[in-house]
Amino acid sequence: MSISEAVNILHRTDAFGGLGDDRLNVLAFSGERIRFRAGDILCEAGEGAPRCHVIVSGTLRIVDPSEQQPERTLGRAATIGEYGLITNQPPDTTIMAETDGEALVISRELFDRVIGDFPDIALHMREAMQTRLGHMLRDLRTLEKRLRRVEDGGRDRTPPEPAHGPTAAPSPGPRRRR
Repeated sequence: MSISEAVNILHRTDAFGGLGDDRLNVLAFSGERIRFRAGDILCEAGEGAPRCHVIVSGTLRIVDPSEQQPERTLGRAATIGEYGLITNQPPDTTIMAETDGEALVISRELFDRVIGDFPDIALHMREAMQTRLGHMLRDLRTLEKRLRRVEDGGRDRTPPEPAHGPTAAPSPGPRRRR
């Protein structure tokens, strides 16, 4: 993987996408490039230092050993572990390779060095995480309302909300002729 390819991938991520090329070049140049094969375990929940995996190619499966979250599979330009960079917590999920591929790994040590030089990176990541958490909270409130209706014996007639992203403004309704 070339530096320019890594920068292009970083541009496509939620965590790093809004940063300038100068900052992304530092992350792309300094991050560890790893290759993985299907079946490899990249990290175990609760073990090791915080680090962020940026998927360059292939797919990774995220497994929560506590079973509080469903398993999910992520591919190109997805990030795993960026919260740990901010909170300095070890991984809370296990990452297993579903297919062969490559990833850029940003360690906590690298992250600390880079935000020492570019503090706006931490601010950008915090804002991206706040946005993502806001979407999750909205989705949870919608789900809670639906569950209450089902528990009350009523049918859920709530239309599905769009999955994360801007919602359209309500229509002002029909116009009357004068």
